[in-house]
Amino acid sequence: MSLVSHLPRFRQARASLSELARREDWTRSEIDDWQLGKINRLWDSARINVPYYRKITTERGLPDRFDSMAHFVQSMPTLDKQCVRSNPLDFLSQQNNVVGSWHRTGGSSGIPMRVFWAKAAHLETLRTKYRLLQAWGIDLFDRSAFLWGHGGSIAPGLAGLKQRIRRPVEDYLRNRLRRSAYRLGENDLTEHLSRLKRFRPISLYGYSSAVGLLADHAKRHQWQLSSLKLVILSGEPAHRELVERVSTGLQCDVAIEYGSVECGVMATGDREGNLRVREDAVHLETVPNENGLYDVVVTVLNNPTFPLIRYRIEDLTSEPIRKGSDGFATLTTVCGRQNDALIAQSGRQVHSIAVKHVLEHYSQIRRFCAHQTELGDLRVTVETDTPDAVPFGNIQKKLSSMLEGYRVSIATVDQIPGNLAGKHRWVISDMINGKSHARHSGTNA
Repeated sequence: MSLVSHLPRFRQARASLSELARREDWTRSEIDDWQLGKINRLWDSARINVPYYRKITTERGLPDRFDSMAHFVQSMPTLDKQCVRSNPLDFLSQQNNVVGSWHRTGGSSGIPMRVFWAKAAHLETLRTKYRLLQAWGIDLFDRSAFLWGHGGSIAPGLAGLKQRIRRPVEDYLRNRLRRSAYRLGENDLTEHLSRLKRFRPISLYGYSSAVGLLADHAKRHQWQLSSLKLVILSGEPAHRELVERVSTGLQCDVAIEYGSVECGVMATGDREGNLRVREDAVHLETVPNENGLYDVVVTVLNNPTFPLIRYRIEDLTSEPIRKGSDGFATLTTVCGRQNDALIAQSGRQVHSIAVKHVLEHYSQIRRFCAHQTELGDLRVTVETDTPDAVPFGNIQKKLSSMLEGYRVSIATVDQIPGNLAGKHRWVISDMINGKSHARHSGTNA
């Protein structure tokens, strides 16, 4: 076992897993009692120490505490994402000496957003990930692989250099192999599978669409990864058809993880194919909307330093949350970040997250959308009030390099019109959706 496993952080994580497992069998009344207690403690701190909640407590005459979960839902207004995005410091607790760090997310609409996680709360949400592995018979230090991006490593300047040095060291110590989801052409997929076969991971964690391509490639070329027991699909919607494709192509079990940077892990897949809400970490609601779907509304229970209470995360479900007499509630498939892949000059697919990871390091950029034409050129529209402060030449070079020479143009606007960037679609490729994709049969130069 790795020496890292003996660090206090991981010893404590391992010790907590039996308690996390026990909570999954709580009765509905036990869950309600737990959540009500958590929410009242969260609210007691938020209404005193957090500027936004201090303000709405006075303006709306909100109560000091809630008598029941129904009282909480009826009394507390929902919180729009734009409010948090525009004024993150209004949600930071003014209590002193909290150890933690800021995290950035592009969200489901391509709009960068900053959130603060206290260190203790961040470690708690990581333990939920470890519990998912344990539920499938996998230890948190078993060999694992990632098909993922890493925005920190392409950050400009010293910050990016530090991440490029730090990342491989951490992966080595944690017994992990990381493969880039930015490169998904035929030759790339073959190389990914070859490296996975040599590394012999027990689990694979990746973007849903990227793992789908890998599984299709494995099936087409009869690759077998005999060590692989579990694939975890995350970062994007994973419908039943995709789960079946991945399970067939990689010949192993498949679980879904539903989470976000600002809310942590919210739900995880079980062996019966259900998406179980981690009701010990979040209170999750599904609120009917005018389109016949349900908006996901989340209260994060374990991060009072940056409280998100009845937060509209801008994800949707087709059915309401289902609560039984015991056990955590279940969700149907969540509709979230649905974007096209981009196509490089060689025909290689480039995951949409690559665009976000290039742009997310510039706080002056509020929002973006990217549109690849049938000829391969990428047209990026950026919403910013300070275009002179953003090094667009460097951004163009990075994106053009990822696309192997296709031209990249950037236009700046004060506000992106709603028809350019929908709620769940901020990268669009006519090469994926149009006939021109047939000209690129998926081979690499």
